[in-house]
Amino acid sequence: MTSLTPLRVGEYVTALQTRERKWVAHPNRPAAEARLSPFTVRKEVKILRGFGTWLAKEGYDNPFAGLEIPKVPKYVVDVLTDQEIETILNKINPNTTVGARLAAMVLLMLDSGLRIGEVAMARLGRLDIERRQLKVMVKRQKERIVPFGVRCAQAILRYLHLHRAEPMRPEYDNLFLSLDGMPMTRNSLAGVLGRLKKASGVRRLPVHLFRHTFAVK
Repeated sequence: MTSLTPLRVGEYVTALQTRERKWVAHPNRPAAEARLSPFTVRKEVKILRGFGTWLAKEGYDNPFAGLEIPKVPKYVVDVLTDQEIETILNKINPNTTVGARLAAMVLLMLDSGLRIGEVAMARLGRLDIERRQLKVMVKRQKERIVPFGVRCAQAILRYLHLHRAEPMRPEYDNLFLSLDGMPMTRNSLAGVLGRLKKASGVRRLPVHLFRHTFAVK
């Protein structure tokens, strides 16, 4: 550790920021002629600072004490406009089984900011329609209660009472089921939303755009 000085640490960070190749000696990816992203460098620096904190607690010199976390560029979050949202919803026929389910899913994502995988794992038994709340399991196996609006509640009720398939097995408690009563998966939900993108004509409709729209509006 005696040879690891703040100067050498700074030179290492500069090398990360200016190197022209990435994934060198990576076990699963071939090396590529490209720079590391600012986010990757920032993450590396934060790891070094955390290691330095541990060194100080153990009684060693901390060569990372003065290391500043590099700034990263700020990107404008892309969201759906109100007109695009209405265009998407107007292309859904809520009087059909597929349409009723799709309307409930889209409105739930817009109102709650849930990820598509979280929607797939949503449970009927954790739905409180009167309070307009849904308890979901999010990342790192944590539970979270998400609220939703009146329009979403109406869409969910229509789907549940008129169009939700009979579960293939009693233990299938997923809120959204396929037409044959099987739990929908993340991939099956993504396929349904992909078809909606094509039908609506809203070309910029990746799944995460629903989540971004919730976060901004």
